[in-house]
Amino acid sequence: MRPVVAEIDGSGFIVRMDGGYGGFLGRDPKDYENTSVFDHLEPAEGQRLAEYFIQNSGGGVASVVTPLPFRMDLLGADSRAHPVDIIPTAYEEDGERAGWIVVVVPVAMTTAVSRSLEAEMAQMPREHVRKLLASELAVEGSRWAFVDLSSESEVTVTDPLHDRFGELARTAIAAGWRPWELVGDEPAKLLASHEVPAEVLDEIRALGFERITAAPVRVGGVVSAAYLNMSALPDGVDHTSIKVNVMDRIKSLVDVTSLVLSRWQDRDDLELLARSDALTGLANRQSFDEALRSQRSRAAVVYIDIDNFKAINDTLGHPTGDRVLQEVANRIVEASRPSGLVARLGGDEFAVLLDGLGMETARVVGERIVQSVREPMPIPRCGPVTVSVGLANFESDGAVDDADRALLTAKRNGRDQLVIA
Repeated sequence: MRPVVAEIDGSGFIVRMDGGYGGFLGRDPKDYENTSVFDHLEPAEGQRLAEYFIQNSGGGVASVVTPLPFRMDLLGADSRAHPVDIIPTAYEEDGERAGWIVVVVPVAMTTAVSRSLEAEMAQMPREHVRKLLASELAVEGSRWAFVDLSSESEVTVTDPLHDRFGELARTAIAAGWRPWELVGDEPAKLLASHEVPAEVLDEIRALGFERITAAPVRVGGVVSAAYLNMSALPDGVDHTSIKVNVMDRIKSLVDVTSLVLSRWQDRDDLELLARSDALTGLANRQSFDEALRSQRSRAAVVYIDIDNFKAINDTLGHPTGDRVLQEVANRIVEASRPSGLVARLGGDEFAVLLDGLGMETARVVGERIVQSVREPMPIPRCGPVTVSVGLANFESDGAVDDADRALLTAKRNGRDQLVIA
């Protein structure tokens, strides 16, 4: 199958069709001539195409936005629907709109995978993928910025041209601007002037644009990203609506972006599982060892072991023992805030890396851990629970062994105490 180029008059009749060597959707391209385009569409698709023609029926050729392909289903010789990409361009004769030149490409000849999705599948850096996402629909007279909301700690606004718009948008979002919340059931919405912060609106106009569009991206029903589009349109174009073919492309971009973000989320979840303890949610031994290897500043290492934990499991059962481990983990985390990386090393053993703390402050944290665990447990039939703690100054790889030996000393000296190496 090959693409075809068709001339369509103002009434929707196909005047001429060329190309399609070897046949187009099972027909000779010449068989389409002198027929209505609506003869080759199912009713719902015909309504969409009619909407596009109606939207572009007024004004001159200059009023038609730079053509963006949109996808439709054409009926083939087998009476089945075949997806095609359509690229329409209006033309004039004697200064009046005469019709359309339309390139029709079977989807089998195009790729459904965007550059950004291909980059993500190749595991390119996320910042590179964000730039590609922000450039997917970039055409003359239009600019896109990609707002990544997937991180709990930081909102990322990617503006490929790196001018003030991206920074102003980031500042406005940090101050509470939520343009994606203004979008209803459609994939995107043109924002009214009063829906845009004054400083952002001024920058849009300074860059020569007249309007801004917002498009949310949802993953699992939650808005995880959004697009902001600035556009400048020729005279005679309706500035209050989005053309159907542009809306189709935005929806496709949103769908691809949702897939990209889902892949990021899945990969992050897998990485988190590989680096965390399933029972307590703390870092695991692998994460703790990596943190030790990368430690460069002043620090202290705390080793913790629950006293007589085997007796708790033997008398109360493993489910209760698991609850004790979770409660002890929570108390260690609270006692170590805000400077401690807390890990469960396995069984009833825990460790804390206290970053940037001197030994005196680390001693206070260690004592706090002992006292906190000593408090009554909110677990039925569970009696007193205590821990033995060893503390060592982090100067070399030997600090870990020093903390472990200090912990063993605490055990031999009666448990429920801190010993400093």
